[in-house]
Amino acid sequence: IHIDVDAHRPGSEAYVIANLRQMDGGRLINRRFSARYIDKWSKRDGRWAIDRRDCIVDFSEVREVTALGNDERSARDASDPSYGVLKEVK
Repeated sequence: IHIDVDAHRPGSEAYVIANLRQMDGGRLINRRFSARYIDKWSKRDGRWAIDRRDCIVDFSEVREVTALGNDERSARDASDPSYGVLKEVK
């Protein structure tokens, strides 16, 4: 992440890699994207917020993969280990 805090036009650039998997006719397909979020920010009511976000996809690929297995602790709920470390944003 690169953040430029300027009183008149603060902005940031964040790199992201996304992997999306789905079954397609018995084959496991992985779609991978490497991208950047280009954000313009402003401060409202004492809190920073994104006013505009552009997503620039620099690289993408689609390919068949073989699953290696998943960590049984991985969950999208309060049982995931991240909930014990990260606090809820209010």
